[in-house]
Amino acid sequence: MNPSKRRLPSSIKIVSDDAEYFGIELSTLTEEQRRIVESAWTNYEVILAGGHPDCPQAPFAPADGGTLIYFCDGYDVARVHSMSGTEGAFGYDYGPTLDFLNGQRVERLRFMTDDEMTKFDQASTGEPKK
Repeated sequence: MNPSKRRLPSSIKIVSDDAEYFGIELSTLTEEQRRIVESAWTNYEVILAGGHPDCPQAPFAPADGGTLIYFCDGYDVARVHSMSGTEGAFGYDYGPTLDFLNGQRVERLRFMTDDEMTKFDQASTGEPKK
């Protein structure tokens, strides 16, 4: 369980997973609430780009070999990186899953083949292609 004491009220609703700040109108929020939403949006985008959020990693993780959970101030975010696919198309599900700890969750996962995931990882870390 996230040790953060800060929580957004349940009245703050996610409008979209791809609109800036999840479509939440920042001008209607308190400064503390705004900081939570801005931080969450930044870390959500960091994961979409292949990075890791700027929050402490949770002391546990799913047993899928790649997913990591982070406890942030006022929200949890997971960097999903799990094996997926069918007999004909092996690959990975990748992307962020974010929980504002107020009943509002959002995720944007995409399927990538093994080759696509390798290229994505190389691009996000700046490693040369092999």
